Amino acid sequence: MWNELDESGGKELPGFKKSSKHDNRGRPPILIEEYTQFLIEYIDSNATSTVDLAHDESCKAFPGLRISVNAVYKHMRTKCNLFLKRAKTLREERDSDTTIRKRKLYIEKCKENNVDYQKNYVFIIEAGFNLHIMRNRAWASKNKPAKVKVPTQKGTSITVMGCISSAGIIDISKRHTGVYKKRKVPGTSKTVKNRKRN
Repeated sequence: MWNELDESGGKELPGFKKSSKHDNRGRPPILIEEYTQFLIEYIDSNATSTVDLAHDESCKAFPGLRISVNAVYKHMRTKCNLFLKRAKTLREERDSDTTIRKRKLYIEKCKENNVDYQKNYVFIIEAGFNLHIMRNRAWASKNKPAKVKVPTQKGTSITVMGCISSAGIIDISKRHTGVYKKRKVPGTSKTVKNRKRN
């Protein structure tokens, strides 16, 4: 025993092992890698979910799991790399196969007509401001935007239209959604709807 004490320079008692700085202390982590993957997949399908809902779904998926809502929030931030951001709505049909085919046909038609975006093309842009109700923040990874698909965009109250080219803005106007008034087409029995413009 004395020899062992002398060999350590009197710093270690015989029979006692010096603990390393890298020894794991405390209880083992509750949230395993399988749980991390579950949270990531859940948020991918429910980007506007709250931490409380994520906590409830976690407890359903992992019976016997006992964890606080705050611990779930910390896990989403540190392990899942998820951050709450302002959500951007996207219509479901935007990336549908039909829409992609239409885009391809349009580009092919432009090539046939020798369209040059820098010389002989004018863009008409329309932006609608709607009253679609949803949470304005959603979860997403650190380097990705928060995008949420919605069935449709209803409740448009104001439309801003602009005309631009490579040289700059040509014109811009604002249209309000108003009351439609019917008027008769001269020489026929047909009627058309006119919208009041401000």
